Amino acid sequence: MRKSLYWLGFSINLYAITACTDTTSTTTQIHVDIPALSATISTPLHLNLGQGVELRIHLNDAEGHPQAEKVLQVRSKIGNYIGDETPITNAMGDAYVMILANKQGTDTLQIQDQQGSQREIVIQVEKSQATTDSNNTHVIPPPASGLHVEVPNLRGWGQISIIQTSLGDNVELQVNYLNDKGEPESGQVLQLSSRQGNHLSDNQITTDHNGQAEAVFLATIVGRDVLTISTPEQDKTAKLYFNIQDLDQENTPLLPIEPLTEQAGIVSWKTLSQVQIEDTQIRFNPDIQALNTKTITIEGFMTPLENNEIQKHFLLSALPPTCFYCLPDSNEGIIEIHSMDGIPYTFRPLRLQGIFNLTPNNDSGFFYQLDHAQRLPR
Repeated sequence: MRKSLYWLGFSINLYAITACTDTTSTTTQIHVDIPALSATISTPLHLNLGQGVELRIHLNDAEGHPQAEKVLQVRSKIGNYIGDETPITNAMGDAYVMILANKQGTDTLQIQDQQGSQREIVIQVEKSQATTDSNNTHVIPPPASGLHVEVPNLRGWGQISIIQTSLGDNVELQVNYLNDKGEPESGQVLQLSSRQGNHLSDNQITTDHNGQAEAVFLATIVGRDVLTISTPEQDKTAKLYFNIQDLDQENTPLLPIEPLTEQAGIVSWKTLSQVQIEDTQIRFNPDIQALNTKTITIEGFMTPLENNEIQKHFLLSALPPTCFYCLPDSNEGIIEIHSMDGIPYTFRPLRLQGIFNLTPNNDSGFFYQLDHAQRLPR
């Protein structure tokens, strides 16, 4: 796997909040503010080239009720970077979007909901430094409490907000939790989720005595993603934005990953799931027993067991793996694969042919093996 992670942008000072055009329809209402400043945007937004700012988009119906689970479209007319072009509102009717000013000039940020309501925000991106006049300068203060996310390998770059990386790259994360007094707090449970379904080493982490917890983000899906880290009550939340590029078209995962379909001539995972376990006795359905020692064809997703691009020993499952340290399915949903020539590591579904063996007493705990496995075209 490549290790080509590199920094793209970070949140720094925001200044001179100076207009936006509200074209909201009577159906829904779109409001935009800047959480770090607790300020509603009512005038053009001035940013230095390279600056980033997180916007909160709030969606109400005509009666002022928050609209949850609504997909928004966010576009930049001149192509400034948008962390998530299709954010979804939460239970409070809020969606969060990171904007990185990487194109100089006057831009219009267009926000639209599914009902056709729109909001436009004018952004002026300049090379010059921010004015020091206190009346039109706003500095985003570092939060005194809450969640802070760092990438240890990039710690010298400051607070990271947008990361550009490549398919297959790992990103190590360190989360710091400060209580309302600004003090590190241990034992705080934090939840992690990827908007697009990229893999995480853990979906739940707990802070240590330094108020820190660690996790790993694995880029498995091409495109833009938002990693959300929050307390169970969601009273404190942090977001990290990713732009994942495909440098190997052959290894591009499906977007989203399509479920496997039943096909003639290919063994069904539904058949292999017909297993009864009573105490220590494993009973296979007659249809499964009929496959024992036969050459079969099956499709599934690879979970690598070796630290190589070419895998000679790996697992095949009906479901794609979801984290580094957990099995993708129960034992009847996994086949242990042995291939003499090896098969290149891929996120795509594989079609394999080999000799199928029942292994109920295998020390590995898996019920099935496929020996002399070879990859077939799909």
